Amino acid sequence: MDTLDTLGYICGFLYAAIFCISYVPQFIKTRKTKKVDGLSLNMFLLSLLAYTCLFLYQFHIGFQPALIINCALGGFFSIYFVYAIIRYSND
Repeated sequence: MDTLDTLGYICGFLYAAIFCISYVPQFIKTRKTKKVDGLSLNMFLLSLLAYTCLFLYQFHIGFQPALIINCALGGFFSIYFVYAIIRYSND
């Protein structure tokens, strides 16, 4: 593995980690307050569709650890927010 490949793997893992960590503050706030007034159901449904497409695309390109982490964590957060919006928007 050359330097460029190593840099690519590092950047891939950093991307996956930072992108998934960006959901955490909203996740904590939503769990504490049970308020979803400012969240968009459409955005999280589209995110869930995008993670599903990315996961399926990996069958074509081969599974990459950074993409698996991104799909798993990002998909989890998207599923949670869709659930929370549906559950708490009626309260």
